[in-house]
Amino acid sequence: MKIYLRAIMFFFLLISVCSSYSQDYSHTEVNGILIDSISKQPLLYASVFVPGTTIGIITNENGHYSLNISKLPTIDSVRFQYMGYQTKDVALSQLLSSPNVSLAENIINLKQATVFGNTIDPVSVIEKVSQNLNENYQDITIEREVFIRQRFTSDIQDLLIDYKKSTISEIDKNMIVAAQENIPRNSVSYTDFYGKMYVPDLQNDSIPFKLSPMRVISLKEKELTELDNINTVFENTLKATDSLEYWKIKTGIIGTKVHFDFEDTSSVTLPKDEQLVSSFTSDVNYQLQNASFSEKEWDFIFKPSRYKFSLFAGSNFNNEDIYIIDFVPKQKGIFQGRLFVSMESFAILRVDYQYAPQKRGNHFNMFGISYTDAKYEASVHFEKVDTCYQLKYFSLKTLQKISFDRKISLLKKRKRPFFDKTMDELKTDLDISLNNEESFEFLVLSQRPISKKKYTEVQEEKSMKVIYIDQFRNDLWEGYNIIEPTQQMREYTKQFED
Repeated sequence: MKIYLRAIMFFFLLISVCSSYSQDYSHTEVNGILIDSISKQPLLYASVFVPGTTIGIITNENGHYSLNISKLPTIDSVRFQYMGYQTKDVALSQLLSSPNVSLAENIINLKQATVFGNTIDPVSVIEKVSQNLNENYQDITIEREVFIRQRFTSDIQDLLIDYKKSTISEIDKNMIVAAQENIPRNSVSYTDFYGKMYVPDLQNDSIPFKLSPMRVISLKEKELTELDNINTVFENTLKATDSLEYWKIKTGIIGTKVHFDFEDTSSVTLPKDEQLVSSFTSDVNYQLQNASFSEKEWDFIFKPSRYKFSLFAGSNFNNEDIYIIDFVPKQKGIFQGRLFVSMESFAILRVDYQYAPQKRGNHFNMFGISYTDAKYEASVHFEKVDTCYQLKYFSLKTLQKISFDRKISLLKKRKRPFFDKTMDELKTDLDISLNNEESFEFLVLSQRPISKKKYTEVQEEKSMKVIYIDQFRNDLWEGYNIIEPTQQMREYTKQFED
């Protein structure tokens, strides 16, 4: 009898334990890092997904991933996929105990291989890439489900606004001092966007695309009433200009007319938790130009003589054989990186590139003014849709270093036959140095061709509702497939006005 009772008690205990585990498991999220099996370096922007479902995520810039598995049975497996590496399926039960995953390279030594008796020449491969661009990357009308993340960081090292003179009645010394004291020295903001993107055949339509927002989350830095008031005063002052008047900025002997283009929002009154869709569309379109084979950012394709190419290896990805080609700049080149090129179509499936050491982009340093494009790091992925290749993932990180140390005047002038008359003037000595860093990520979750008729029927809304937050929370994107947030985004808390 005692044995029987013990068996019953054990049975109920087992049920209790299983129920408890099931309850915890219903809210389980696996967090880990994907690394190279040999070097132990993180694998950036890799695909982590459950085959046969819509559950998945992209590892972030540090190789981290988090996957909500609350709705999956333990018999399911998670697939880790990264170009140039062996795809690995890991059982969910194993992943719960060991979330960190390593992938082995999937490479074939092609350096000694020959094609029709000739050694493979990476330069000739790049030439064929250029020759086949139009065929491989055709413009088609397409519907995409997308996730977009924009991040901005501003770091002001030095800021001194030395007031000298003002004849503009609304702007005085106290206002300049208040501006200097209230401008945040360090600020962070980001916006996460999930929705549909409708892309036309650009050969027949000048509109880049239409967006249909489904969820938008944004963290904005300090809300400063004082700065808002100063901004309003400046804006109203500059707007009060008639047809015979204009504004001019002058520093030393250098002066130029300026046109202040204020957006007319008089006919659009938006609630505080909404933004214009057209403004966001414009920002996204500007960033995506860097992924559209422009000669400046893709000079390693259009001007291969500026680079030295070497065949690293061969591999296979999604049943497509690929060349892996590394490139470094010669004297006139500025980028270094790695290309993944289809052996059959000569399409670029992926490219990771950045400024090479001791290289930079636009640079100017003269008369106390300095500007440098100090960082450009990009990763571009394509996937085959029907008979051509379409953008799958794009990330871009840039850094601009700016400094300005000069006397500066803002002049309001009135046009006259010989010499234009100065109506008002604001004089200061401005000494500022800052770094502006921007990160943009674009992930296509799914895409399919659509008819031009369906594209035409889509009407882009004027505004989109935005969820403003003070700090990132996991529940914000629960049930969505997104790019894994960085640890900095998870930990950063919005700063408030004192």
